[in-house]
Amino acid sequence: MSKPANADVRSLWASWYEPVAAAPGLPVPVNQNTPPAIADNDNRPALAGSYDGTLAALVDCYLTDPVSPFHITRHFTKISYRNLCRRLVAEHGDVRIAELKYRSLLEWQRSWAATGQVAMTHALFAMLRITIRFGSTILEQQDCERASAILHSLRVPVAKPRRERITLEQVLAVCDRAYEAGRPSIAMAQKLQFAATLRQKDVIGEWVPMSEPGTTDIFDGQKKWLRGIRWEEIDDNLILRHVTSKRQKEIVVDLTVDPLVFNEIQRIGHKPTSGPVIVSETTRRPYTAHEFRRHWRNIATAAGVPANVRNMDSRAGAITEAAEAGVPLSVIQHAAAHSSTDQTADYARVDAARQIRTSMEARVAARKQVGS
Repeated sequence: MSKPANADVRSLWASWYEPVAAAPGLPVPVNQNTPPAIADNDNRPALAGSYDGTLAALVDCYLTDPVSPFHITRHFTKISYRNLCRRLVAEHGDVRIAELKYRSLLEWQRSWAATGQVAMTHALFAMLRITIRFGSTILEQQDCERASAILHSLRVPVAKPRRERITLEQVLAVCDRAYEAGRPSIAMAQKLQFAATLRQKDVIGEWVPMSEPGTTDIFDGQKKWLRGIRWEEIDDNLILRHVTSKRQKEIVVDLTVDPLVFNEIQRIGHKPTSGPVIVSETTRRPYTAHEFRRHWRNIATAAGVPANVRNMDSRAGAITEAAEAGVPLSVIQHAAAHSSTDQTADYARVDAARQIRTSMEARVAARKQVGS
């Protein structure tokens, strides 16, 4: 599949980066200190003595107590936690914490695991641990302290890590199809993810409620855009400095090293001075996560990328490519802003058979050298 000529590519980019102020329906910047029009109802205080010893009451206290750690979690984490809490209450809300036993928790685990949803089982127990820890610390309830000790001794199986990863060939195929579809933004996002070993959220950002901490100049109604790469973070030497969304670590990436991104920026004709790097050609503002994934999947399918390979596997693809090139895990760890090499190893989805063969060949070669 041939790439469009540079002139055609530049034309696509030029239409993408027309001044956003001229586009209808764009968010209007407002004062960052303006309080949101819709109050955050999660901050209502818990009633004195509202904990009656049941799991349902404990969950309610966790979600409503003004000093609960729930209120400092991010927007999408809150949504996930609420859904998990809703299921815990629906299935076991009337259970008294003082009567929780190791045996009963094993029964819960087997019941949830019977559906084959290993990840969901693990998530439900993680949520249960969070709420009971809240009860033992913030609420200072002895029954929660006892239940916390029981949960600490319970081992819940975790889902097997994904083995899928995106390859360089698939990256290039996706980018070619993205240009054909008039979506250079998808091509740029894909190349940034793969070349710089970045999470999707760090590239495209995310839309969150106005109440979420963080400053920005991109708004849409009662939502604001945070955490994505901005042109201000790329200097004239094409050095990217960005604080990652998950670990809050600053990464410094020389975008001239990998031609994937370097050539992409050259095609623009000029580097914009400000604003989000990835904006939708349709809305002229940053993508929502759902919108980006939908466009990427359609383009990837047209490019022949298997359905089980997702955009989220771009990071694993980058780490695997580095590992197969012989880069030490400790070096890849820093490039990926991981907290440990164990975490990096989980992302390095190398071909096990190939690794074993390489190891055996190296051992045989070493023996021959000793023998000679």
